[in-house]
Amino acid sequence: MLLAAALILLTALLVYMVIYHSERQDVRVAADEFIIGIREPARREIDKCIRRLQITNKRLLSRGEVDRGRIQRLRSLLDDTVTSPP
Repeated sequence: MLLAAALILLTALLVYMVIYHSERQDVRVAADEFIIGIREPARREIDKCIRRLQITNKRLLSRGEVDRGRIQRLRSLLDDTVTSPP
C-alpha cells in the first residue's frame, strides 16, 4: 500500500514537472518571437506573456536572469506599442 502511494506521488510529481517545463518553454518561445519581431506585438498578448513569465519565475527557486531580461525587453516593447501611433 505504501509503495503504491509512493509510486502515485512520484508519477504526479513527474507529470507536474513535464507540464511546468513545457509551459515555461512555450512562454519563452513566444517572448522571443515578440522580441525578435517574428510575431506582431499586440498589447494584450505582450501583457499575457509578461504575466506568464513572472508566474513561472516565482515557481523557480533560482529566479532566472534570462527571463528577467526577457521581461524587461517585453516591457520596453509594450512601452513602444503604447507610445507609437496606430
